[in-house]
This record gives sequence, structure tokens and C-alpha cells, in this order.
Amino acid sequence: MEAGGFVIISGMSFGDEGKIKESYGIMNSKSLFEMQLLKNNPYPQFDITFKCNGGANAGGTYYIDGKKCEIHQLPPGLEYKHLQFGIGSGCVVEPIGLTEEILNLKQIGVSLEGRLNIYGGCPLITPLELFLDAKSGGKIGTTGKGIGPAYSKRALRTDGTYQLSISISEYMGDKDFCMKQIKGTLSEFLIMNNTHLKKHEVDDKIEEFDEAVKFISQYVFDDMLYFQNQVDSGKNVLIINSNGACLDNHYGLMPNVTSSRTISSTAPAGANLNFHNCKGIIGIVKAIDSRVGNGPFVGEMGGIIAEEMYRKTKGYTGDLDKNGVNPYQLLESNDEALIGRGIRILTGEYGVTTGRPRAIGYLDLVRLKTMAKISGTTQLFINKIDCLQLFSHTKKNKIPVITHYRIGDDVTDQLPITNKKIRAVEPVFEYLDTFSSDITDCKFWDNLPKQAREFVDFVEEYVGIPVAGIGTGPANEQLLFNSKYYK
Repeated sequence: MEAGGFVIISGMSFGDEGKIKESYGIMNSKSLFEMQLLKNNPYPQFDITFKCNGGANAGGTYYIDGKKCEIHQLPPGLEYKHLQFGIGSGCVVEPIGLTEEILNLKQIGVSLEGRLNIYGGCPLITPLELFLDAKSGGKIGTTGKGIGPAYSKRALRTDGTYQLSISISEYMGDKDFCMKQIKGTLSEFLIMNNTHLKKHEVDDKIEEFDEAVKFISQYVFDDMLYFQNQVDSGKNVLIINSNGACLDNHYGLMPNVTSSRTISSTAPAGANLNFHNCKGIIGIVKAIDSRVGNGPFVGEMGGIIAEEMYRKTKGYTGDLDKNGVNPYQLLESNDEALIGRGIRILTGEYGVTTGRPRAIGYLDLVRLKTMAKISGTTQLFINKIDCLQLFSHTKKNKIPVITHYRIGDDVTDQLPITNKKIRAVEPVFEYLDTFSSDITDCKFWDNLPKQAREFVDFVEEYVGIPVAGIGTGPANEQLLFNSKYYK
């Protein structure tokens, strides 16, 4: 029997690139190719979708039978009854939140019984990790979901007295031992930090945690080769890499990174698969970039002013950002921070997990080329091409893209690897022609405005990787495949 394989979908920026949208586009490529009169569909029929890293810090919005639901720990395709789902060894699992997601799906008619498979070796996020993240995570703009503490404790292993990281299967197999470790480390934390939590509040949280682990235990498997055997038997897997390549905890800039590896080459290990069966790596980027949380962001509209105003102001919410302003008037401003705010409002750039306003920036081709190459990307998809028409409302009436970095007297296309150097970057722009037409209803590549196709060609030539498709709107079906490759 011919073996199956896997395709990886990875974000090439700071997360929020629209990976879920492309996941659905790839899963539905047969019907989309037929609608767009294209041939030579390279994408297989997928049998399994997989989450390979992170935890509840990533989020996606789904519409299932017209009902909106937000998913954080589960992979996409939940409404497709033929699909199986995997949460692999690269993930950390927060059982209370995962239980809520599964039960919420059940309420709208989506059952995961016999379909969801969680690797038992995944570390659990206990109440302690949530308390730790609540205490210190805000300083670097985390989601507060316990991700960093869970990965940190996995690496630390022990404090000399207690085992710091507990896997799902360990907890299920020896609850007394594991509960002793959890309560011991939690007690130390509460004493050292002089918290105001009452004993019954802590006990209630531990009991809720215990009940949630019991609930998800029905989906847990221990066989390391379970999914590799599925691929060997001919099954095809779609792996979705959470977050974005720029948040990788080795390639990103400390401390403003996530706690897992987000680069594509680490995805197979996080999905319990070997790398031999890889059939492609799809990189996702947005035509207008964004970043949530703290940290340097070359090309942020408004620069340090916008960073201080929108990202670092405590309590600055999406509601405050949108309140009392006309976003189209903001686009006509001479102030780039206000232009970015207008674009954010009109394009809905607010975090799914946190609701925080995302910083808005110009497409950075220096960063995109570096991350796409280091990730082994075989094709790119560019989302939010439709949003480029907003630049037709600005006084420059051009689409700025970053092609080089100026650092002092030097001009380079090399991505700096220290905070000091990245903070010193002055972006060098190329200005492309914009368009004013609405392309959200465009059904065929050749019907796109000439300027939109020229934008894609410019990105493709600079990065040196084929742009296989673009997003023309927020809906999953608003995805056009590049007819240059699929006629």
C-alpha cells in the first residue's frame, strides 16, 4: 500500500496570519478548483488534521451551520464528519478549557467521540501554571493561558523536591503521586508570593482541573506510532503550526516570543510524525501585517508612538480603539499611527484569544523572505489582499512594502537577531500602485485588478517562492488559487 503524507501550514509572521482560512481552503481545494476552472490540483484529500504545538494561546473563529464558535486547543475541520483530529506531543493541554470547547461543540451538534486523539505524553497545564502566568506573563504580553510556565517546567523537570511537569497519561496512571507534586509546587508558590487566594478557592480550582482531566481521558492515546502508522497505511494529514515563525523561541527575539518551536521543520515531531512523509510546507502571510503583544515590530504604522499608545497602554481594549472615530477619516491623516488605527478597525484586527488591538504594519519582505526560507516553505498564500484597496484612501495613494533595512549607514536585507539592532532599523520602502475596487466577490484570478496581480508578482519575485493563492475576504471560500500554476 502506498504511504500517505502530510502538509504543514505555518504562519510566516507573529501569528494571526489566517492559517485556519487556508486550512479550509486546502481541505476544500477540489471544489474551489472546480469553481475557479482550474486543473492539476496538488492537494490530497485529508483524513486527519493536527495541532502540533502551543495550547490555548492560539485561537480561531469557526462558523459551523451558521453558529459562531471560538476554538483554541483543537485543530480545524471539526464540522467534517470524515475527519480525525490529533493533538500531538508538541502541545501543552489545559484540560478545563479543552473540556469547555468539546462540550460547546457538542451543543451545536458536533461530536468528537471516536474522532479526537490526544497524545498522552502532552504536559498538562495545571492551576499553578495559570496562576504563574497571571502573575508575570503580562510583562511581556502573554495571553495568560499558562503556556510559558508549562513549557518552562517541562524543561526544568524538577526543583529538587517535586516533579515540575506532569503529562496526561502520568496523571491518569498515578493520580496520587501527581497530585502530590501539583499541590506541593502550588503550596510553595502561594507561600512565596503571599497571594490572597483563599484555601477553598485553590481547592475548587484543583477539583475542577481533576474533573476536566477525567473528561478528556476518553480521547487520550499512548502509542507514539499511532499517527505514523496511519500515514504509513495511506492516510493524509494536515498539520497546523500555531502562532507564527517570528515567535519561535529560538529564532524570535527574547523575551517577546512564544514558548514552543513554531518553525515548520519542528512541526512533524510535534505531530508524532517523521519528516520523510512531508509533501509540502505552506507559508501564510497577510498583505498588511500585524502583531499582538509586546516586542519590536519593524514597519509598525506610527512606530514607537503607536507601540506606546496602543500596545503598552494598560486597559486599551478593542472597544476603546473603535469608539467615536470614523476609520475612513483616519486613513486620510498625516499621522501613520492613526492610519494604522483606521486599518485595524476596518479589517477587524483584534485578538481572538484576548480581544486586544493588534499593531498594524506594512508588509516586511525582509522578514518574510528570511522566515519562509528558514522554514523550508514550498508555496505562499497571502491573505487580506482585498484590504490593500484601503491605501487608495490615503494621501500617498500607494502600497508601501519593506524591501530593505537601514541600520546607521548600512542598508541590508538581512534580519537582525538582537533587540538592539532591530530597534535601530529604519525600513526602506518600495511603493506599489494601489487599486480602489472591491475584490471580495472576485471569482477568478484573471479578473483581479492589474495592481493586485502586480503586488503578488512583486512579492513572489522578491521572496523566490511561488505565491499559490490569495485571500480576498474573511470567509473561508474567499480564496483564489493562482491560475499561473494550476491552468
